[in-house]
Amino acid sequence: MKKLIFIAVAVLMLSSCVRDNFITNYVEPLVETIPVTVLRHQWQQGNNETHGVHYFFDVPNNIINGRLTNEVFRYGIMQAFALNRDGLGRKSPLPFSDFFVENGVRWEEHITVEFAPQRIIFILKNDDQVFEQPFFDEYRFVVRFLW
Repeated sequence: MKKLIFIAVAVLMLSSCVRDNFITNYVEPLVETIPVTVLRHQWQQGNNETHGVHYFFDVPNNIINGRLTNEVFRYGIMQAFALNRDGLGRKSPLPFSDFFVENGVRWEEHITVEFAPQRIIFILKNDDQVFEQPFFDEYRFVVRFLW
């Protein structure tokens, strides 16, 4: 009887050391990261009921490259971040408001993003003061999809 118990315990101990992948059907999340840089001259001026007078940048298809599919749009998580200008690589999630001072006047830009299948549109809106164009020469963003 002792031999039988010893053999049972030994088999149990040795079998617990074997790595058995009992999870065979799991879904690993997929992540896509798309860096986007918008130069001052690339912003287009728009005017509509939703945003009023604003600037927008419709990300070209060659940058999206088929990654924002209907499935990702319907079931995934889409995030966009503005890269801070501090040189440290920090990101601020959109929507984001950026403040700056020019000639003693404080200005504000509001940046947001809209998603649709195969489309990413960045929208920049100045505060209620008249401002002829986006303030900075370059705007850098990171877009992430998780599904």
